[in-house]
Amino acid sequence: MGKADHFKQGDWNVICDECGFKRKASKCRKRWDGALVCADTCWEPRHPQDYVKARHDKQRVPFARTDQASDVSMTAVKVAASLGDATIEVDSISNMTKGDGIGITLDGGLGIHWTYHSDTPAGTTVYLAEPMPHSAAVDNVVYVCGTGDVTYLATNEVTVASL
Repeated sequence: MGKADHFKQGDWNVICDECGFKRKASKCRKRWDGALVCADTCWEPRHPQDYVKARHDKQRVPFARTDQASDVSMTAVKVAASLGDATIEVDSISNMTKGDGIGITLDGGLGIHWTYHSDTPAGTTVYLAEPMPHSAAVDNVVYVCGTGDVTYLATNEVTVASL
């Protein structure tokens, strides 16, 4: 005969939802989640963190502008460029002016070399602000981003004073 197997007037036997032991109902308590559990061993109060309300997180930028029309055009490398070259020959320099940002697709999947056009175009020659970090084969894509009056600094031109 176990602890809960005796007669007690007005009390009844229950099984604890947490531990599974048989107890008298007077020795059990209803927990916050609705489970009927042992009052002395299995009952626990609801955690205070359950009552924490999140504050609304404002994720907006303080100001926003409409998207600017992109004037990116493309051309291709006309003559293969090598590591260290300061100029490249392209198929077309239409709409290309001094200061335009250009991105040259590099060989071997090494990405795009972004620099800017440092001088007025002469024929199909593009003068680079930074020398080529890798080679670029004939027909590699060259992206031209018209910038107007935006001034770019090459990585070898950045100084503490320019920041």
